[in-house]
Amino acid sequence: MPNNERLNTSKHLIAYLDILGGKKMILEDNLDNKLNDVNEIYTCTKNIIETAKQGLPCVLDWKIFSDNILLTLKPEINDNEVNDRAICNFIAVLAFIQMKALERNILLRGGVTVGEIYSNETFAWGKGLLKVIDLEENKAEFPRIIIDDEAKMAIDTVISRNTDKTFNIGIDMDGWLFVDYLLHWGYAHIPQIQKHLNFVNGELLKNQRNTNVMQKLLWHNNYCLTYLNKVAQFQYGGVNG
Repeated sequence: MPNNERLNTSKHLIAYLDILGGKKMILEDNLDNKLNDVNEIYTCTKNIIETAKQGLPCVLDWKIFSDNILLTLKPEINDNEVNDRAICNFIAVLAFIQMKALERNILLRGGVTVGEIYSNETFAWGKGLLKVIDLEENKAEFPRIIIDDEAKMAIDTVISRNTDKTFNIGIDMDGWLFVDYLLHWGYAHIPQIQKHLNFVNGELLKNQRNTNVMQKLLWHNNYCLTYLNKVAQFQYGGVNG
């Protein structure tokens, strides 16, 4: 018997992430090492989302399409404190996923917006989905998760109500806001970042004739080095200040 329930889109905070070079990664994964790396990232994603949802009466959902991750957030009650916690957790989840990918030498690119979407266990649909995919494919450009104006408004509202908290949102040289995930995770991951930079340097040598790949790698290399310089300056100031 067909299900006659009428489906409707509704407004959500939406994030869409893509594994850069996913197709190439699959084609070259003869020993299934990257398959297992990606599976570990997805398992970590599931676990951190379940943790982020605890105690929050909201719908925080996620879906995986091969080398893409879709996350949606819809608070279910009109409560500023709950909404603020939910959005903070949402941003923290994005930072966590990026860090776990970096630890496995996998780079992610994505976008965050506010828009109309419907999703269930089978599929996702809506103008908000198209908008966030466009952010990832045509606007983000580098290995970063950018935040558009509508999502910025929602996040700014949370920041204005929580001036005592730190929100690790950076602004890039081209004006885009993005999730500053290295700063979010602090100093505990410095050895992994330094190890990862060795991988990036190797990729830069291998892709010298590929301008598109080089631009992404150079942006990411600069992002990591800038973070490590901030850490060094802080430590130097802490010792001598």
